[in-house]
Amino acid sequence: MALHPQEARERLRHAAAEAIARRASIAPVTMAGPLDVEVDLYGPYMVDLAILVPGVARVGGGRTVAFRATDVAETYRLVQLLVQLASIKPG
Repeated sequence: MALHPQEARERLRHAAAEAIARRASIAPVTMAGPLDVEVDLYGPYMVDLAILVPGVARVGGGRTVAFRATDVAETYRLVQLLVQLASIKPG
């Protein structure tokens, strides 16, 4: 069943308002470290750049790297760095 766009908007507004009202009662997700992380990259040249980062190693096939992070924040920072490195095109 498809909703009329106006009805869908009203439902979304109502649900969003309820979620915001309950936000203090919802605990953030936590994960105990260390965390072992594997990332599949698009191409082998991206792996070549990624393994220049201390602690990042090539694993498995030609497109996967792995690292151990102390917590979620460090994982996020390293993944962001890998994304930035992956945007570099080979010359």
